[in-house]
Amino acid sequence: MRTALAAILVLTATALPLSSDGNCDSAYIRFMDHLGETAVAQNGHRLAHWHRRGLRIFYACDSGHLQQPEALFRDLEKQIADL
Repeated sequence: MRTALAAILVLTATALPLSSDGNCDSAYIRFMDHLGETAVAQNGHRLAHWHRRGLRIFYACDSGHLQQPEALFRDLEKQIADL
């Protein structure tokens, strides 16, 4: 019984997100809003590329490997604007 209870406790603790920071969410939402404004000028492949890059930054931040995603999102937005 104790083993099963301990296993459930460990499983529950590891299933919860380690860093569900609102900072990651808000930075990603701002990036997506900006990307939505420039999406008309992008073709499908290029737009998918920017989405994937934004998601990589978001996932790195959400997992706790990146503390301040705003700078990376700003750099990505500059790259989009330069096209």
